Amino acid sequence: MQMNLTGFLNAKNARTFIQGLWELLLSAQENIGGIPAVFLEQKKEEIKLRQVMRICLVSIRIFMLVHRGCEKPSFSKSNPTQLVLLGLSVWFFG
Repeated sequence: MQMNLTGFLNAKNARTFIQGLWELLLSAQENIGGIPAVFLEQKKEEIKLRQVMRICLVSIRIFMLVHRGCEKPSFSKSNPTQLVLLGLSVWFFG
């Protein structure tokens, strides 16, 4: 398989790709669900981040309801770090 990929990738990249693939395959084989542990951990982190973002959005909405005269805070949904920091600042200093 690595030899077949060498034409598409160069030899170094093919070797690195196959090594990573084998690690994932062995991890998936050891796991009951057949999913590599790395993928499960990534999904857990994604879920945690989504929960934090929801908490921040709720705190921003509560802050805006309490302080109706204030300007609407601006943030970018494409930047979750900015959203989390904004929510935390509202939470702590609001």
